[in-house]
Amino acid sequence: MQSSFAAAQGVTTSSTGSGSGVATGPASTSPVPPGPHYHWPLYVVEFKAGRTDFFYVPEGMVMNIKKGDLVIVEADRGKDLGKVIVDNLGNAAQLSAYQAAHSDNIPLLDPQFTSKEVHPKKLCRLAQAQEVAMLVSKSQDEAKAMALCQTKIRQKNLPMEIVDAEYQWDRRKLTFYFVADRRIDFRELVRELFKVYKTRIWMYVLYILKDRLNAHLISHRCAVNPMNPLSGGRSSPAM
Repeated sequence: MQSSFAAAQGVTTSSTGSGSGVATGPASTSPVPPGPHYHWPLYVVEFKAGRTDFFYVPEGMVMNIKKGDLVIVEADRGKDLGKVIVDNLGNAAQLSAYQAAHSDNIPLLDPQFTSKEVHPKKLCRLAQAQEVAMLVSKSQDEAKAMALCQTKIRQKNLPMEIVDAEYQWDRRKLTFYFVADRRIDFRELVRELFKVYKTRIWMYVLYILKDRLNAHLISHRCAVNPMNPLSGGRSSPAM
């Protein structure tokens, strides 16, 4: 059962200006169209809050990527770090089967706003040990950002609740996950957050009831956190 919130909202801001759009969520649900920019196999990589996406190893690069590995991947105008959860999508039939099997595992977005196409990004390399170790400070900074954002929301009496925050690995983007039961005009909030963090701000609405949301975040929040005993993951040796 989903919340009654009618439409996804997303707002970004950067040093060059601001804009708006719909936040995208877990891996999309239609077959990969043929294209020259990637090749099989495809990998599914998970990030914070259960967010997932598809990735490929560029032609000419040799990498032995396995399920559970922590990897650096192409992200929104930069790089991100995530955990490989599927490593064997070798053709379109396997991809379609995977999507069909996981069609019910997209609880965060209203289905009408889920991407219609799969657009795999580049899987760059295994994460290095020192990069994985930095996840601890990243998690601490995300907790502070979440607290500050919630304080500003209370000051502005906005009818929304921040439930998580996520820095992109390279700190070029900061996403705040929130729940609300109606549309929110948070443009002023985004402008203030940009002044504090000097990075692109993205507001990501979650379509899920609070009891399901809490269970979902508990199971996914530390997917690539080395402090999480369930995270595991193989990284490359320190350089």
